[in-house]
Amino acid sequence: MASCLTSGILRSTAARISSLLTESSILLPSAVSADLWRLENVMFWIFALHDYEEGSGPYRSAMLLLDELKETAYCVADVVDECVYKVSQAKHDSNIDTSQIVSGGWKPNPTKVSSEPVISHELAHRLKEVLTELQEFNNEWDARLREESGYGLSTIIEKGWFPTVRDAWMLETTSLLTEPCIFGRNQEKEKISELLLKKDTEADPVSVLAIVGQAGVGKTALAQLVYKDPTISHNFDLQGWVNVSEDFCITTITRDILQSFTRKTSNSKNQTYLQRELVRELTGKSFFIVLDDVRHENATLWECFLAPFLYAQSGKIIVTTRDNSTAEFVQTMPNFKLKCLTYEDSWSMFKYIAFFLPDVHSQADLSEIGKRIVKRSGYLPLFVKAIASALQFESKKAKWADVLASDLWESSSSSDTNSSCLRICYECMPAMLKQCFLFLSMYPSGHIFFKEDLIRLWMSVGLLREELIEPRDVGSLFFDELLQRAMLQPAMGDNERNDGFHMHDLVRDFAISTAGKDFAVINHDCLHDSSPDVRYLSIIVSDLSQSFDLQPLIWWKNLRVIQIVKGGNRGNDGGVIIIFEDNLFEHLNKLRSLIIRDTQLEALPYSISNLKFLNYLDLTNTCVERLPESISHLYNLEALDLTNCPLKELPKGIKNLVNLEILNFQKSFCLCIPRGIGNLINLRSLTRFDVKRGNWHCAVSELEFLVNLKGELSIAGLSNLTSIVEAKEINLKTKSHLEALTLDWASEPSPCPHYTHAGSTSASLDDSNISEQVLQSLQPHTNLRELHIYKYRGSEFPSWLGDSSFYRLVKISLVGGEDRCQVLPTLGRLPYLKNLFIQSMWNIRRVRREFCSSAASISAFPSLEILEFGDMLSWIEWTGVHYRDFRICAFRTVRTYYIGREVKKLSTVLRCSFTCMVMLIMTMNLLTARSYQIKMTILIRSRCSSRYLVMLVLKI
Repeated sequence: MASCLTSGILRSTAARISSLLTESSILLPSAVSADLWRLENVMFWIFALHDYEEGSGPYRSAMLLLDELKETAYCVADVVDECVYKVSQAKHDSNIDTSQIVSGGWKPNPTKVSSEPVISHELAHRLKEVLTELQEFNNEWDARLREESGYGLSTIIEKGWFPTVRDAWMLETTSLLTEPCIFGRNQEKEKISELLLKKDTEADPVSVLAIVGQAGVGKTALAQLVYKDPTISHNFDLQGWVNVSEDFCITTITRDILQSFTRKTSNSKNQTYLQRELVRELTGKSFFIVLDDVRHENATLWECFLAPFLYAQSGKIIVTTRDNSTAEFVQTMPNFKLKCLTYEDSWSMFKYIAFFLPDVHSQADLSEIGKRIVKRSGYLPLFVKAIASALQFESKKAKWADVLASDLWESSSSSDTNSSCLRICYECMPAMLKQCFLFLSMYPSGHIFFKEDLIRLWMSVGLLREELIEPRDVGSLFFDELLQRAMLQPAMGDNERNDGFHMHDLVRDFAISTAGKDFAVINHDCLHDSSPDVRYLSIIVSDLSQSFDLQPLIWWKNLRVIQIVKGGNRGNDGGVIIIFEDNLFEHLNKLRSLIIRDTQLEALPYSISNLKFLNYLDLTNTCVERLPESISHLYNLEALDLTNCPLKELPKGIKNLVNLEILNFQKSFCLCIPRGIGNLINLRSLTRFDVKRGNWHCAVSELEFLVNLKGELSIAGLSNLTSIVEAKEINLKTKSHLEALTLDWASEPSPCPHYTHAGSTSASLDDSNISEQVLQSLQPHTNLRELHIYKYRGSEFPSWLGDSSFYRLVKISLVGGEDRCQVLPTLGRLPYLKNLFIQSMWNIRRVRREFCSSAASISAFPSLEILEFGDMLSWIEWTGVHYRDFRICAFRTVRTYYIGREVKKLSTVLRCSFTCMVMLIMTMNLLTARSYQIKMTILIRSRCSSRYLVMLVLKI
């Protein structure tokens, strides 16, 4: 759909022009500003015409011209982005700093502005060329419209026959993204459950059941229904889910099963080691596992894969597959053949989804059309759900009638039918949603991706630029819309994160066929054999890949996106080795997005500076320790993701990246940040800031300028502060968008080389009283949801901690070790606090009423669910708990940890009134537990006043 993508490119380019003219017109020559203004207006006519494609008519033939305009649209985007780059470069050359940031934009210093023109004559000439070309296209469209309808473009828009730009993406959606409702599978579920609960014989302890059916019939949904059934899960010691897909690699699948069972990750590639670990987990236990979407027929591989499972006491394996031949050689019991739904069940599903919104439900005359649409869908669950989801947003009877009468229903084969149904769903999407859908073709089969990553990809190519609404909010809206329309599905599995998504293979195949030749997903060893005309490229690597060469991309000069992904659902296994020469990026100067995650990349070449249009650089899970200083020339860079990289320091020129919004790196690593970070006033995400001494490092006071920070922020090394004034200047109260804050006094494990050579003699503030003043000065905004304080060195906590104005706080961690506190802060007044963790506060001897509230008449901790104490060396007493306190916490878990303590100290600690406590978990060292196990059990039974204590767990 070239016309769809062309319109998106022009729309985003127009937004870039508008921003450029608003914020930096003072730097642009008047002739260039005039040309940019004319270019913006011409593009408005063009994408307004494209938006009318959603309507009827006689004007659809004009849309064919948009296909011819594609190359010009890309040229326009490049010219405008280069203008933006030149303006950013001019700001840098004027030596901007935070003192030059004023309301209404950037204010240049006239004494430092270069005499050279910001926009060169050559660039201005290219701008005029693309403007002339677009005007010619616009005139041709206007003439054709007058010939077909008697009206020109201006008349049609004045009469409102075109939707406005905002109407094109303001979708009628609901935030109620519920779990998918499954219809007509209750009998199948009961039959499968009965087979799974049937006891195995000693001779054959492992049983394999294959669910077979065509793509889209609901095999995975049925397996999920069984997997989530409590009567199934309670009968097995271990339970797991693995998406196998096309690549049946024993090493990878075994590692994924181990992770599913244990919730622990492993980077091992040694098959023998992994299978031995699996044997250790399975021995003497029962298990249930689902292998979803198996597609191989190698009996030898299957037997090798099954070997560890034979050590289990008993086990059941469900295999979902579309191939009868696969089912026949893996099954140990008759396979379960899944058919399409009945008409009645299909109509129930359609009605439930399509008539979900009240304004549609009120139009009963749509039901008859809906029933006829269901009959044409073939009763395949995927298609019924997709078409119903698409019509959920259509309240006009004529639109439903158009879907029913569409010529796309006519097909001669099942594959054509599949494509036709999805094509109808695609045609029902708004124009801007279609553009976003095309980028789903960049993910391989079975690949699990995350919402924020896809939104970031959309942003990097300019699909989400709007004047009045944040691009991320628009992207979130589009993502949720694709999810509601069944184009995306929540991923099932037990990986580290539970918020992953994937596509059904039929949807993916359709996305690839629709995206056209601009998009490509190829194996790493096929770069030499693919077309260099591709613009959006995903390179698939497998776990068997040791290394591959990116140098063939030197001829792919039109590339705008390079993304390296692993085939199927695969976790980090240490990464593959990427080989390329230093000059590679000199030839890829049109790149907007470079995603090289999960590889053994150790360094970026200096030539990275040639990527002047680069918007998104993702080096997650690589081996990069330092970035080249040339990265400071990437003035258009908006997102730099260095998560899980062993990064030592940021380049000194990081302050030049004034458009940077995302700067993520490993929170557990100590990082050297140079001065100037305060220039990055657009920064929204900064995961960690290390306070360090020496003139090279950024002063913590520069955080004052980062008022747009969102999400989480960790400030480490607070013991290195040399002035209380610095702490006050951070002004955390102004950062209303922060959700999680970590304040850490721990010092770095080894001296920083920049401090060693800095010659600084300033002493850090290590006094208890000073630490208290620092923490008092670091009072955050009351919108905060999580607060974590580590290694605090004060004698008491500030008054703001525990104040009821922090009504959004749901989680607090207080981890001592170097503190002098003898009294816990009053936290019981926080109305929505759910999780409280207190550890290693070695000077705390008594916990009394002040921990809960100032008065016994006030109920404390009304929402607390989990309360954990750990490693409290001196704690001997807990008194003053009222029967109205901990009302919800009583139904969850209270955990106390004692390491090497004498049991007699526990007597007064357990005099608490958790009137409904269900579980008490205590951890002791082995020696103490053996000596006092019986005495302790009697002690707890006699001292704890809980009337409902049903479980005592003594961990040793």
